[in-house]
Parts: sequence; structure tokens; C-alpha cells
Amino acid sequence: MGHDPTYLGEIMRDPKENDAKMPDFLSEYMVMTLNKKGPVTTFIDQYANEFIDYASLENEPVLELAAAYGFVTIEALKKGAKVIANDMDSQHLQILYNQTPKNYRAQLTLLPGKMPEEVKLTENSIAGCYVARMLGYLEPLELQESLKRIYSWLMPNKKFIIVSGTPYCYYKFIKNIVPQYEQRVAQNHPWPGYFTDLKNWVDEAYRDRVPSWHNYLDGHVLKRELERVGFVVEKVEPFARQDLPEWAKGRGHDAVFVRARKP
Repeated sequence: MGHDPTYLGEIMRDPKENDAKMPDFLSEYMVMTLNKKGPVTTFIDQYANEFIDYASLENEPVLELAAAYGFVTIEALKKGAKVIANDMDSQHLQILYNQTPKNYRAQLTLLPGKMPEEVKLTENSIAGCYVARMLGYLEPLELQESLKRIYSWLMPNKKFIIVSGTPYCYYKFIKNIVPQYEQRVAQNHPWPGYFTDLKNWVDEAYRDRVPSWHNYLDGHVLKRELERVGFVVEKVEPFARQDLPEWAKGRGHDAVFVRARKP
């Protein structure tokens, strides 16, 4: 790898190209992960672009958690950023490496591992962090521990950018949970989008399309948890995803963007 990775845990050392490839696309922008943890998107929206532009101005490496096939990472590399790309599936990182143009690979470090227990960096070692649509795969205690670790890894005054799915995403499949979610919100439930029996809430025809559990996150929960560990939350913005096929779109706020800063 091109830059000094001594502050990292178990990196993929000296990766080589092989014939690993992505699966076929599910729709115009969506492609399934190899480990069946849901689809990822090739669409670079304004929030991903905010991170890419930010990363390009930093001299020290930034981290993308759950980078999957690396669509955001590669765009950041092309703009001059140094990126540590993480994913729990090392095959995803291999495909990311294969797809990275050779003249940008010196700026790339591959870091496999599942958050929070398997990803190890030293304190104050990264200049930014981006995670899109992964935090919902963490149970509440895992999420809290992950945010603590990310806070410790970031250098002072550096940014943490999050995109997360709300309970309104893939509405056709999970619309039955929305009334329960909204009731929990009204009752100030600490984790209103945490469903441990998700398959029981969806119509039988869709049960093979959803995980057994998921922690749908909204701006209120993310802001609270970020502030709990010391972040200053600069912006919270629900938004409608433009990359989803029509049947998967929610009610105008399928996702939420959060930008936070370590003071």
C-alpha cells in the first residue's frame, strides 16, 4: 500500500487482482452484496459527494465503513483522497481493489472486519469517516460502541458523515412496521426502529426479502447517540433517495443524512 498503514489493525497486505466480480444488477443503480446484507447503490448522491469533496481536501487518510464494492471510495481516490476502505466481507474489498484504477491504488488501504469488534485503528488517526446504510445492521449496544470508536479514531475538528435508512425505505416490503414505529416515536421509545422480529411484520410474500431483524434509524436517534459520545451534530436532513426503483420508494424520507464533527 502506498501510505504508512502502521496505525491499522488487520489490513489486507499486498492485494493482487483476481477474477472476483460483482453480481448482476437488480435495477439501474442497485446491486446485491455477496453476503446478502442487502443491495448497495452505484448512485453518487449529493451526500456522498459532500464526503468525496471533503476527503479530497484532507492530507491524512479518511475511512469509509462498509464500503462494499467501493463506488464512493473510488470517486474519492480519483479526487486525490487517501482512503481506508472497510468491509466485513473481504471479497467485497477484493472487487473494490480490482475496480480501482491502477494509478490510484497507492492511495488505498483495505481494512476488512465487522464493526465494532473487528475494526481497529489508533486514536486521532483519521481525518474523516463516511458510512452509508450500514449502521442499521448494528444492534443498539453495537451502534453505541461503534460511535465511541469512530469518535476516538477521528482527529479533532474532523467530520463524520452518515447516510442511514429509515423505516420508510423499501416501503412496499415493510409498510406494516410504520404504524408501530410511529407509535413508539410518540411514546419516546429509545429505539423506535429496532425490530427484532421483522419477518413477522411483513406480508408473507415478502418475508424472504427482509432480514430477521433491523435497526432502522432516524435523525433523532442518530443525533442523540452522536451527542452522547461527544460529537457536535452540524446537520440532520431526511431525504428521498433518487436511486431506488419506484416500488421501493418511501414517502419522501426513506433516508436521513447526518453530518457531525469531533470538537
